[in-house]
Amino acid sequence: MEQHNALIASLEVTNEWASCIKRFGRMFTHLGFVFIGWGLLRGQFLERWLGIYATVLGIAGICLLMILDKDPNDYLPMGYAVTIWFVLTGIMVYRKSMLK
Repeated sequence: MEQHNALIASLEVTNEWASCIKRFGRMFTHLGFVFIGWGLLRGQFLERWLGIYATVLGIAGICLLMILDKDPNDYLPMGYAVTIWFVLTGIMVYRKSMLK
């Protein structure tokens, strides 16, 4: 038991796991945007430019995550771009529903 307590006391607390999980979350979110954009490009429901926007957003987000290190301020514009995409998608879906 003393060895166990000594081991626990010697462990260093870092936030590497938290930043790694955050980066994985962003990576898979943008990978999802690539597939959503591809689906919108192939489909007929929404405008084609919305699919192009989502695909470019996904690829750009993945590239930025590969290039940038850990500074969250460098990634802030991508958060705004994702928000704009969701607003535009909501507007397009609302317009489609009002036409029927």
